[in-house]
Amino acid sequence: MKTLFLHICVVLVVIVVTGSDALSCAPCLNHRFLPRKRICPKLPKTCEPASKPCGCCPVCAGKVGDRCGRFQVRCEKGLTCQSQSEPTSLLGAYTISFNYLRQGICRKP
Repeated sequence: MKTLFLHICVVLVVIVVTGSDALSCAPCLNHRFLPRKRICPKLPKTCEPASKPCGCCPVCAGKVGDRCGRFQVRCEKGLTCQSQSEPTSLLGAYTISFNYLRQGICRKP
């Protein structure tokens, strides 16, 4: 019974701690007064536009080998964000299963 209670507590802590980061984004500049072209850098033509969490300006989507995950930009079309390693602890298993704090590498499926 103690083990079940401990597992439930760990899951709740992970959910509360990782869910609270959504409130930490800084506000974007008001684009009515500053044209987007002046505040955002121009993207290369070979770039697939994407956005980072909390990002106001578009960025290039991840290419093969680029980092991806919750706090990173998404992968280009045709690529998937694959986990770098399997969880080595019970806490790791909970975080992977709930897709919280997932980090990976953009790879071909």
